[in-house]
Amino acid sequence: MRTAGRRQEGRARGGDHPVPPLSDLLLPLAGMLVPVGIALLVFDGHLWWLGVALIVVGGWLSRLLKRQAGQAAPANGGGTSA
Repeated sequence: MRTAGRRQEGRARGGDHPVPPLSDLLLPLAGMLVPVGIALLVFDGHLWWLGVALIVVGGWLSRLLKRQAGQAAPANGGGTSA
């Protein structure tokens, strides 16, 4: 698998930390869609539909990425097993 290859390359270079998931990169960007959509609604009257779309998509994408990050955290956390 591709991720396992990256981990092995990282260990060969001396680093032992896992590669962060893509959702960690996209979550702050998705969170910025909502304020940009609000700014469009406030400052531009002609593209109101774009502002509404950015707010809806930003909220949905943020929720989806947070849920995925929450599900991936227990698998990567290495909790104790009985």
